[in-house]
Amino acid sequence: YQRRVHGVKHDAKADINVPLHPMAALSLHAKAACIWGFGASKRIRINDRLFLDNTFVRGYQGIPADGPCNLLGEGRLPTTGGNVLGALGASLNFSLPSIRAASGHIFANAGNLQYEEQIDRIMNKDYMTNFAKSAKSSVGAGIVFHLVPLPYGRLEVNFAVPLASDGSALWQADPSRFRKFRLGLTWSNN
Repeated sequence: YQRRVHGVKHDAKADINVPLHPMAALSLHAKAACIWGFGASKRIRINDRLFLDNTFVRGYQGIPADGPCNLLGEGRLPTTGGNVLGALGASLNFSLPSIRAASGHIFANAGNLQYEEQIDRIMNKDYMTNFAKSAKSSVGAGIVFHLVPLPYGRLEVNFAVPLASDGSALWQADPSRFRKFRLGLTWSNN
């Protein structure tokens, strides 16, 4: 039995929580990751790739790694996973005075995922500018329930709206790609 290493993964995450009031706090989150393949084949195996979903950009079913995500349901099927990931999030978290078992939050999230095998194409200003411009984003509000202590996540009910590249709301998103309302466990960095 012989095992081979086909790549190296870099992953960085930063979280900042700023108390604004005894009942409110601002949370800022950033995540960046990349996987570099090496050897004869630089292709990254599917099970080693990065994925960007509702955990990072609320509302999205999954963000494809081959360019803009068409929220109207048109176009070709997305590539499975990627090797370059970037995500940012901000949320204003606040207590709900009349409900002790829940808190509220207003959020804005953005993220992108791409697949590129050539490292020299990624390490330049033009690539990074296009990567940022083609990010997917959403804004919304939700309630976080604290009924059962969960060590690695939380139960959330969220309403989210995807944003176009110019910042305008996309109200007619395809439900197979974006869900405006969501109830479920969020294995979240927020």
